[in-house]
Amino acid sequence: INGKGGSGMIQQNDFFRVLLLMKERLAGYFAVLFPYALLEVLCQNMVMAIVMRDALNAGFTGDDSLVWRALLTALVAFFVGQPLYWLLNYMSNAYIIKTMTEVQSAAFSRTLHLPIPRFEQEHSGSMLTRLTDNMDSINLIYERLIPVVVFHFIYTSLALGFVFYFDWRMGLVVLVLSLGNIVI
Repeated sequence: INGKGGSGMIQQNDFFRVLLLMKERLAGYFAVLFPYALLEVLCQNMVMAIVMRDALNAGFTGDDSLVWRALLTALVAFFVGQPLYWLLNYMSNAYIIKTMTEVQSAAFSRTLHLPIPRFEQEHSGSMLTRLTDNMDSINLIYERLIPVVVFHFIYTSLALGFVFYFDWRMGLVVLVLSLGNIVI
């Protein structure tokens, strides 16, 4: 990725080049990643907030139906959401593994076909180190960076949606403060 100096760090302008390495798998990867992140947001954050609210309200009001609703919500989230979460995680990883296998194969093939004088100019160990570091950086983008960005985009959108749902004026305040925070 970064042929200058061999630092192995991916530059910002290389981010889209890394995305395009997925080729025809890119649309499928994002088609799996969005529901995966949505399930993570809903099952691990929003559902827990609803369960906690119902449990606390049941404690204050003595209404047993709220306890049962909280329990049912938690069970549905676990027994429906968790298997879907695992399936989508598996599918996402399959896209990453196929892409990384293809990228590694192409990179090592190109390295094997370099002219002999290139190997005399540069130590083969440094070439291999740079290649390995770049592969690790690309893999990190697919496994960590992109899912985190998608997760936070969905989380922020849903949280903002809930704020607008409960009080549109407070939603406007939160939106303006958020946009101001991004600009600053």
